[in-house]
Amino acid sequence: MRKKRLAKATAIFFALMLCFTILSRAAYQEGTAVVKVGRPENRMIAHRITAEGKTQQNQELAVVTEPDQRVTGIYVKEGQRVAKGDLLFQIDTDLLDEKILYQKQEMEKHKLQTGDVQSRADASGARKANDIAQAQENYSLNVNRANTQLSRAKRDLDSAKTELENFRKTKGTSSGDSTVSQQLEKQCEEMNEAYIQAQQDLVTLQWKIEQAVNQALQQATSGATLMEENSVHTRSEDMEDGLVLEDSEFQESADEETEGWEDLILDLDQSGASDNDPSSYIIDGSNTNQDSSIISSPNTSQDSYQSGSQYTEKTVTQAQLDEIEKKVRAQYQSQLDAARKKVETAKSEKETADAALAQYQQEQASAATSQNAQTEQQLLANVRTAQDAYVDAAINANEAAVTGGRAIQTAGLPDGSDSTLQVNEITYEQMELALKKLEKLKAKKGKIYAPVDGMVTKINITTGEKTLDTTAMLLADLSKGYRFTADITKDQQKYIGTGDLVTLTAGNKTKLEDLPVSSVTVDDQDNSIYHLTVQLPEDCPEIGTALTMEYTKKSQAYPVCVPLSALHVDDNNQAYVLVPDEYETIMGTEVRARKVGVLVLEKNESYAALEEGTLSAQQDIIVQADKTVQEGSRVRISEK
Repeated sequence: MRKKRLAKATAIFFALMLCFTILSRAAYQEGTAVVKVGRPENRMIAHRITAEGKTQQNQELAVVTEPDQRVTGIYVKEGQRVAKGDLLFQIDTDLLDEKILYQKQEMEKHKLQTGDVQSRADASGARKANDIAQAQENYSLNVNRANTQLSRAKRDLDSAKTELENFRKTKGTSSGDSTVSQQLEKQCEEMNEAYIQAQQDLVTLQWKIEQAVNQALQQATSGATLMEENSVHTRSEDMEDGLVLEDSEFQESADEETEGWEDLILDLDQSGASDNDPSSYIIDGSNTNQDSSIISSPNTSQDSYQSGSQYTEKTVTQAQLDEIEKKVRAQYQSQLDAARKKVETAKSEKETADAALAQYQQEQASAATSQNAQTEQQLLANVRTAQDAYVDAAINANEAAVTGGRAIQTAGLPDGSDSTLQVNEITYEQMELALKKLEKLKAKKGKIYAPVDGMVTKINITTGEKTLDTTAMLLADLSKGYRFTADITKDQQKYIGTGDLVTLTAGNKTKLEDLPVSSVTVDDQDNSIYHLTVQLPEDCPEIGTALTMEYTKKSQAYPVCVPLSALHVDDNNQAYVLVPDEYETIMGTEVRARKVGVLVLEKNESYAALEEGTLSAQQDIIVQADKTVQEGSRVRISEK
């Protein structure tokens, strides 16, 4: 009985131990990942590229007609093939006739208007020629008159001096110191000459300043007139914020402009006159014609300068023109002040010399008899009056030459540019060309035909509506062939290029094989997109047919290639694989995953090529697991 109980207890004990063992094994198996392993392969990495696109024409032609014509019929539709010479659409010939008549009438009106403009231009030219001739005539008359007055004043002065000298010789009143008298008289003559020269220099400078101002303003307003908003057009490249030229340029321009005029204001040093005869410094009547020809020459050079300029059109306000004039005058202000001061000084010295001579002559006269003294005083007064008249006549003669020359220059100034005739001529040519187009359209009875064999890709007109100044229809020129176009990504572009052979498949399974890529270009707006083009053979699908492009790029053979599922990346972006390793434990032999870092050389959507040396060809690699596996995880290799 006792043995029986012992046997029963032993059986229960072993039964419990078996249960615990089974439960322990089940718990162990539950925490172990089941994995599949594989070994590195020697293979190539293939990159398969696919893209969706469609067929297109290589060349598209625009069919146009005259604008504002009513369409009476359209005989094709989009997508329709047409042969060269097929009727595309037709326009209303009655309305076309009206347009032709209207165009002819407008051309006739334009011719009449152009004739009026030409007539006004001829009249303006005649008036300008008359103004120049009148100015030259007035110049000649005024200069002759002034020189005549000067000659008379010189004659009266010489006569007064001679009469005084004869009186003194006859009456014996010249017994005084003749040397002192001669010196004082010579000094007066020199002072008079200096005063006349100073006046001439002042007038010359004033005219030079006016010339410089006019030249600057003409350059600023060349070819333009004042606008209603108080602005003008100018043709100066150098103009900046309304300013036309720099100060130095004004100076050079003014100096060049006055070179032709300075000959009229005779210089004492260049006249060739005697030192004792101031009248020889003044223009006489014999030089009038020559001076007139000189006066007109600066306008010629000015015209040449303007016609040779290549300035761009800009605007300048009246305030800016005033500023230009102010800047030019400021340049000459110091010279003008000096010239005026010189005139004042010469006048003062002249008056001082005249007073000294008069006082001396008064003293000499007082020593004579009362009657003789009175007569000599009168003769002296006559000399002084004649002297003053001579100085005034000399100054007036110079001013007459300057004023007359300025009038001739003003009369010869060119008018503002007027391109009306040239514009009218261009406009008439355009109208004539438009008329020829309308008449050509009428000769075809308003019918528009296909220029080539092609396909209608777009229609921009509507029956009953008028045509616009745009393309009426677009035709694909079938004689120029077809092309396939598609967009690919930047990553795909790395594996395909010009000359690579691709396969195109249509929806009906039609295949076009071994077609070379003709171009791969980056998009103008998005550099992550590339446009791929393939030229198609003649038997290709119709324009607009959707096609799928396929291309496979194979790499070199790599000895260590693993499935992409076996490749992992850690937090440091380092690639690695997991390999199974056996370990001895108290529970027996266990298999755990071990991390092995690798270097990826190339990969596609299925495989990755690894650098040699890290893994051997016989190394097992975990390629699949039923749960997440990390380094150190227990694994169990599946036998399947």
